[in-house]
Amino acid sequence: MPDPADTPWRGVALLNFFRGGSLVMVGTGFLCEPDVILTARHNLTSVPYDAGGVWLGYDARTNGAVQPTGIKAFAYHRELDIGVLVLWKAMPGVFTIGGALPPAHAGVTLAGYSMPYSDGAARCSFGVGAVRAEAGTSLGYAVSTREGDSGAPVFTVEGGAPRAVAVHAEAAKGDPSANTGVRLTAQVVADVATLIEWARAHVGG
Repeated sequence: MPDPADTPWRGVALLNFFRGGSLVMVGTGFLCEPDVILTARHNLTSVPYDAGGVWLGYDARTNGAVQPTGIKAFAYHRELDIGVLVLWKAMPGVFTIGGALPPAHAGVTLAGYSMPYSDGAARCSFGVGAVRAEAGTSLGYAVSTREGDSGAPVFTVEGGAPRAVAVHAEAAKGDPSANTGVRLTAQVVADVATLIEWARAHVGG
């Protein structure tokens, strides 16, 4: 399993959302700026919640002392399954977003929080697979995922630096290795910047 204190894993976040003190949603996100998490919109809109926290580089056994970072503001796209969370403090482990897809044989990595230990404690896990198809803002890839991986980075590592090419959004029914994410095209990257700008301007709103 990855060392959560190392790059790129320390930039991958466990997202927990609560209602009345009970956990109602688990998802994944990743740093796209030192104080901004990029994730799937449906992590923010699927269930009602009254509190949330972000644990970067968390692993219940090897890095269990990680403290949650609070969410200052958020925003999500009207059409695409992406959203952003602005944090109260900056953290290390930022992913570059966008750019060209890797060669088909090179594949991509997806890291998320869907596979806990047998006792239910959270850990970051990852899978590697080939890009299958690209159509507009949709990217398909042969990486097995489970519930909780939504919002995970689909990325490559170049020169030691992680670069996300998509945000994981959905697992194909009946085939857990056929998944799709929101492709971080130049326009989507621009949309992410707009979401961040809007969220920063509406802290407390």
